[in-house]
Amino acid sequence: VRGELSVFFLYSGEEEHVPIQHVEWEIPFVTEVSCLEAREDMIGHVKVTTGFCQLEVKTDEDGEERILAMETILNLDMKGYEEEKVTLLKDLYSTEKEISPIFAPLQYENLIVKNNAKTKVQRRVSLKTMKGKVLQLIHVDGCVKIDEMERKEEGIYVEGVILADLLLITDEDYHPLYGTTQILPFSYLVEAKHISENDNFELEACLEQIYGTMLDGDELEVKAVVSLDIIAFSVGEGKVMTGFTEQSFDYEQMKRIPGIGVYIAEKEESVWNVAKAYCSTIDLIRQMNQLDDLTLRTGQRILVMKKVREVL
Repeated sequence: VRGELSVFFLYSGEEEHVPIQHVEWEIPFVTEVSCLEAREDMIGHVKVTTGFCQLEVKTDEDGEERILAMETILNLDMKGYEEEKVTLLKDLYSTEKEISPIFAPLQYENLIVKNNAKTKVQRRVSLKTMKGKVLQLIHVDGCVKIDEMERKEEGIYVEGVILADLLLITDEDYHPLYGTTQILPFSYLVEAKHISENDNFELEACLEQIYGTMLDGDELEVKAVVSLDIIAFSVGEGKVMTGFTEQSFDYEQMKRIPGIGVYIAEKEESVWNVAKAYCSTIDLIRQMNQLDDLTLRTGQRILVMKKVREVL
């Protein structure tokens, strides 16, 4: 995990002519998180949030309080996705007993798309309604709020706002600091083709960058970059065999099946289905007809022989 932590401090100094001071840093960090089951071929989906934070003022070698010590915790919500091919037992039968499979429903997900889109937002903010004259913009922060998401043919259409927190210094003697929150609307189409109404998707929005510039005493400009991270899955349904029951053959019914005959495939179908229907085996049918492929063509003729062994 590699990144930068943006830190802003607002404090009161000893200088009477500058009662409020501030400092801002970009602190780089590198750390490694143990995740034994993670592999390089997985598709990662990580969300980072700031957790516990503690600040302590310490003295330097001269005994002056000039050192700021900070401890913070980053919460990592990590998910790793992989595509896995699973062989499922779809059917079974026997030439010795009547077998009835027992099935249960099965749901699975297929990854459709993972896309990290970015959109720029730029707005001018009027300062005419604020008390006093604005002297300086000292800090800009904010967060993203999504109001609406709509599925489109080309992806997900997103509408939302940036809640931009502005901290300013004015010429007011008793209240030099002034804070205000400005709403900056935005909209963007996140490219994510082939998403249907039945598919599931997650969209994470975060503020990647934000900064402001004073244009004059009555107006400033805020620029931001919004990151929209989407991951989408299609949900499939099937069935999986969980067990089976068995009972003796009804040999009176078995006698009605010809001992040997010619089968004509009406459509493409598997040799397995023919063997099951006529109480034969795949190996016997392949041997009698010298088949290399287990799928029959429409109109293909094959010789089928019944193979039933009575079990006492």
